[in-house]
Amino acid sequence: VSSHSGERRHRNLRTVFSSSWNLLTSGERRCFSTLWVFRSPFSTCAAAGITGSSPEVLGALCSKSLVENSLNGRYELHPLLREYSRNMFNGDYGILEDRHSEYFCGELSSMVQEINTSSSSEYMETISRSYPDFIAGVKRALDKGMDLPLKGAMKALRIYFLRRGLFLDGSEIFRKAVDLMRSRKDPLCHEFMVDLGSFLGKLQRYDQAIPFMEKAGLSGDDLVRSRANYESGVIYMRTGNLERAEEKMLKALEYARTAGDPGTEASALAGLGDTYNHLHKPEKAEYFMKQAIGISRRNGNLMTLFSCLVTLSNIMYNGGRYEEALSYAVKALE
Repeated sequence: VSSHSGERRHRNLRTVFSSSWNLLTSGERRCFSTLWVFRSPFSTCAAAGITGSSPEVLGALCSKSLVENSLNGRYELHPLLREYSRNMFNGDYGILEDRHSEYFCGELSSMVQEINTSSSSEYMETISRSYPDFIAGVKRALDKGMDLPLKGAMKALRIYFLRRGLFLDGSEIFRKAVDLMRSRKDPLCHEFMVDLGSFLGKLQRYDQAIPFMEKAGLSGDDLVRSRANYESGVIYMRTGNLERAEEKMLKALEYARTAGDPGTEASALAGLGDTYNHLHKPEKAEYFMKQAIGISRRNGNLMTLFSCLVTLSNIMYNGGRYEEALSYAVKALE
């Protein structure tokens, strides 16, 4: 009975949709039949960039209850209407999906320079609002081997995954990226191996993570080698092999300074500080943490800065320097 009732309800809804469809102009039909490409609420800009839809036509579809206009100015389709939209589309599905992928990969790539600054929360929220579309866009680019700004898009996604704790999503996406770049014999393969290894490490799959780090460490790029050694050092620290962690962090710092990248240098310095804190060498730990804090402040790397301030606060507290510990904790909160 339930099944028949559901079928009747869907049949009735299709009848209502068809009635509404028949009342649309040709432009409104063309617009509505492309909106299935969005998996989440979308902006006027995204609709224009991907489907060529104008605000006026979207407004007309809202007035006819085929599209919902939310308070924040974004548009959304009910899942059944999205299905109907796809069924009414008479164009090339692949071309529209490619446009969707190109748009959202481009959006991610444009965020890279700012996502670690004081405006980072704004960019994080932008990704969260359209997360299904960003993920679908990147996955299609990777599956199809599309020639898009993947490096920037993947870097922005990596930061998002880390901050949101989406380590499983990160491992899935970066495994696809490694497979694609390996098939192309692209140097980016080593960079993505570091990211994949990092996410696997955070999932405590250390035996899977370390081989990727070792392969990435063979890269001819000092920046990649620095990151590979740093992430290996983190894993060795977590598993209690502190001497090995120290060795890896020192290499990470050496390669970072050779590469001349302040962000990676700050991470390596922080990694050394953390390692010496675990080795119960507070003076060395404090020294390296303060260096990392100085570089992170100048470089605007809020994630590393926050982590260093928290660790330095703990070092001070453990050493009985309570006022200094409180001061660094307050700075971390700020």
